[in-house]
Amino acid sequence: MDTTKSEIYLDDIDMKVINLLKEHSKMLFIEPQGNRYKIKIEWNEQAE
Repeated sequence: MDTTKSEIYLDDIDMKVINLLKEHSKMLFIEPQGNRYKIKIEWNEQAE
């Protein structure tokens, strides 16, 4: 399983959370989907 990529869905985006994710990720994609957001994360290194 590829642990370098994650997808999460959020109803609300807290900028503190987004900034924290940005610090630890290689790529961060935020796609609005109706009344929620799909967030795709590509991590810097493989999770243990």
